[in-house]
Amino acid sequence: MKALNVNPKMYGVTVGGDLPKFHEVLGRDAEFVYGATPWDPELVTLRAGGLIPIARQYPGAREFVEAHKKEFPGAGLSYHSAAGYAGCQIFLEAVKRAGSLESDKVRDVILKTDLHTVFGAFRVDRDEQLGRVAEFVYGATQWEPELVTLRAGGLVPIARQYPGAREFVESYRKEFPGADLSYQTAQGYGACQVLLEGIKRAGSFDGEKVRDALLKMDLHTAFGHF
Repeated sequence: MKALNVNPKMYGVTVGGDLPKFHEVLGRDAEFVYGATPWDPELVTLRAGGLIPIARQYPGAREFVEAHKKEFPGAGLSYHSAAGYAGCQIFLEAVKRAGSLESDKVRDVILKTDLHTVFGAFRVDRDEQLGRVAEFVYGATQWEPELVTLRAGGLVPIARQYPGAREFVESYRKEFPGADLSYQTAQGYGACQVLLEGIKRAGSFDGEKVRDALLKMDLHTAFGHF
């Protein structure tokens, strides 16, 4: 825009504008650029100050932020990390309630789960197939179920680079006929694939053992490479 001498007083972007790196790279050119984010680590401090009971509505959020800063000093903490962590909270809680890693049993529990996570409240709405975090919906796309069909046609070896993606898309459409399948759903599913593999490799539900397994992991998921 600067090269084209386009200089609006302000404008908004769907993703990227909320990240500290955006301002670090662009400097003054980033001023008056507005971005959207469904979660921000600073909200933990603000809400912990009394605006919202953080421990009840976002259980583990303060510990999550502190642990991330300790583990990755100087690294930015985005809503992507919080969303993935929350997906793992939901999955782990479902595994505990089901008393099993068997997918059908875990799915049945998730469909009945009403849970607060570091990212916000989660509950499946069987009529809309969306959780309560649906208020945070906006329109950038980084994963599409149609890519499974395109890549399965020979452009990319789907079974190797996106293992389980075809089965994931087919089972989702069977379970929720007519419902849209977004990248958020695929991202959460991918996070659960990573966590499940971490638990298997660790041979334990112990947080530190699973974390150590994740730090050494090189894995392809339905969402992409982790």
